[in-house]
Amino acid sequence: MLASAATRPVVGRVGFGAASPHVVAAWTSAAPAASYHSKRQARKHAFLGQVRRRVNGQEATPTPAPSGELKYPLTHVPTTRLANGWTPPPDNPPDLPFRVQRTATGQFLPVYTDIKNARSRVVTVVRNIDGDIQEMQRELSIVCGAAVDQRAGRLEVAGRHTQNIRDWLVGLGF
Repeated sequence: MLASAATRPVVGRVGFGAASPHVVAAWTSAAPAASYHSKRQARKHAFLGQVRRRVNGQEATPTPAPSGELKYPLTHVPTTRLANGWTPPPDNPPDLPFRVQRTATGQFLPVYTDIKNARSRVVTVVRNIDGDIQEMQRELSIVCGAAVDQRAGRLEVAGRHTQNIRDWLVGLGF
């Protein structure tokens, strides 16, 4: 069998000198392993992409909770909204029993998505909360329609609700 340019034998000597009797032969392949690896990784983690659900052939949009159920109605309408979701902080904070402070760098709302349990569980995290955390936990469970857990210094909502929570906090005036 003739060795092609894509597959050829490589012969090398292993030992303590040039006259060593130990000869090793191996076959090398010119096929790149990176392309297979990246395709495999893409297939393995394909479920992490955001799934859009369709209802009767149209994309389903998340419906906000009715304002009658919420104890604190949405009163603030932002003047500008950037493409990344940033809105300017209001001039005066709302008078509510709880408060969410924006981040020091960039003045973003501290709402994040976290993936846990070997990438099998998605959790939305709200940080920098002051005041009555139990009241905010009750309101957040109404807004998201999901279970809300209280952890040290943060609230965790089961599922991917980052945009709904940010819109709710902006509407409250944070």
